[in-house]
Formats: sequence, structure tokens, C-alpha cells
Amino acid sequence: MRKHASIILLVGCFTFSCSNNYDDSNPATIQLNEENHKSASELSSIENEKAEKLDFVLPSPLQIAAIFQKSGLEYKKSLTHKLGISSIYSTEFQQALNFGVYSADLNYCVLNKQNQVSIDYLSEVRYMSDQLGLIAIFEIEPLLESFERNIDNKDSIIYILSKLQRNLDLFLEENETSYKAIIYFTGAWIEGMYLGSNSVDLRNKEKISNRLVEQLPLLKNLIKGLENYPRQTSEFADLVFKLKNLKSAMQVISDNGTQNETGFTNYYMDDATLDHITNIVSDVRTHITKS
Repeated sequence: MRKHASIILLVGCFTFSCSNNYDDSNPATIQLNEENHKSASELSSIENEKAEKLDFVLPSPLQIAAIFQKSGLEYKKSLTHKLGISSIYSTEFQQALNFGVYSADLNYCVLNKQNQVSIDYLSEVRYMSDQLGLIAIFEIEPLLESFERNIDNKDSIIYILSKLQRNLDLFLEENETSYKAIIYFTGAWIEGMYLGSNSVDLRNKEKISNRLVEQLPLLKNLIKGLENYPRQTSEFADLVFKLKNLKSAMQVISDNGTQNETGFTNYYMDDATLDHITNIVSDVRTHITKS
């Protein structure tokens, strides 16, 4: 018998796009529950001891971009990841992380109505999907063509992205590789944090600072998910080390939060503290993107 880690991320692209009850003050959370279950016959005996089955609903990177956009984040073309360099990622781990990064940039562009750039990032996501053996999520139906045809209709584009997300979830579940989604989401999450922390100005500083610190519970559980990932390599340890540095810096700010009259907690960051968080996030992002 081996451990069974269940990751449930309580957000989704379709929920955000259709619901009027969306609350951007409460970021996605991950619950990690453990239970025993039978070993999968497909794995070797060594892998059976180390592997964990991860069952979860993966949130769309759109959620991350939306949290910061609703706090005043404005589009900056210079911040998104470079297009056309996907071939530099030689390991599955690097490809999976940057699949998440490009997915976050795609949704960032969609929310900011950058139509042609959105098409370019969808093409990059499709290329990364092919590298990861996920190309089937695009072939279930002609999503790329539908995306291009409806590019001027934001609601339709968000719906198409939600279908792409569902295709990914279904593909991973059917192939018993749902545990891989924690890597995809980690890449998307870091990119969202990078876009947010590098877009702070005097008008949005307080709101975006709060959104950054509110991501701490999710960061803690991302770390747990990565540490419990089957078939660990040194790449996991290197990334987790950097994420723990970020967690420590964010924890200091979280511990000093103050409740306002409405019951919400405010997290103050002076310029030096904000720069410190931004630099750590940027370092993690550079580690992931190699650029």
C-alpha cells in the first residue's frame, strides 16, 4: 500500500467567466489529503513505493491573471515569456513548467484583449502540448481554428479556453497521469506572480500587494505537491528550494497582516519589501524559463 495525495484546487476558468459571485480576495487553495489505496500494476515495484496518485480539478491560469487584473494590473507586453524558444527545454520537467508559463501568458493576453498575441501564445501552448505528448487535447475538436475564428469575442474565447482545460483534465485522468498537472500549474502560478509583482505602481500597490500575499496558502501546498511527486529528480529539489525561499519571505509579511473593519486582512509592504518579493519571484521565473 502507498500514500494517496488528493489535490483539490477550488477554482476554474468557466466559473470565473460565468459567475457574478467571483471573489478575487480569496485565491485558489489546495487541499492535500492522504489515504491508502492499491498499487497500480503498470508501475514497477520501486515506483509503486514512491509514486502517488493525484486526483484534482486543475484551475485555469485565467484565474491567476484575473485575480491581479481585478486589482489594477495592466497589460505589459515586455513581461510575457518569449515566443519561439520552446525548443530550448530539453527535459519533460522543463517542458511541463513552461507549458504552464505559456498558458498563463495566453490567458493574460486574452483578458487584456491582445487578440493577435493571444493567437501566438495559443500556438506556443499547442507546440508545448505536442512536446509533452498532450497534442490530443487540441485534436478532440478544432480548438485552434475556433479560437482564431472567434478571437474578437472575449466570452467565446474564454469558453474555448475552458474546453481546452477540460480536455487536459480528461486526458490526464484517462492516462492515469493526473499527478503531472501540479507541474503545469506551478509554472502558470509563478508566471502569474511574476506578472503581478512586476506590474505594481502607485495606483494599484495596495491591492496587488494583498493579492500577492494571499497566494501564500497555495504556495505552501504547491511545495507539498512537488515534494510528493513520483519519480523525483534534482530538478524538483532545485525548484522546491527556491519556492521555499519565496514562502519564507511571504510568511513574514503574512504574519504581520492586520484586519480591517470589514474583517479582511490587509498586508502592508513598503517599497523595499515589495522589491524583495519581486526579486525572488523573478529569480524563480528565470530558473524556470531559462531566460
